[in-house]
Amino acid sequence: MSNAALAVINANDALCLALLGRSATSETHAQAADWLQEAARRAGLEEAGAEQARHFRAVVGPKNEAQYGRAETTNDAADRIMKQAKRFIDWVDEVLRSRGAG
Repeated sequence: MSNAALAVINANDALCLALLGRSATSETHAQAADWLQEAARRAGLEEAGAEQARHFRAVVGPKNEAQYGRAETTNDAADRIMKQAKRFIDWVDEVLRSRGAG
């Protein structure tokens, strides 16, 4: 799951760099989600950006526990996170390709 989170973080950075000219530099993933919504809003994708920010938060939220914690993750939770990560990354790819940046 931590690899899914890192992939989503990297995709978000690519999107923000392409659309805003910068990526979130904070250690907080909340700021990265805010930047995602700002990038989507500027691209005229405000509604999609809000939905994708939810996917981003759902995938990145449990990252630290998955990476460093000892709590076990259920197969259902891992499957859900992987699906959300794929949706997010596919959306970023689509947005970047549509703007000639992918």
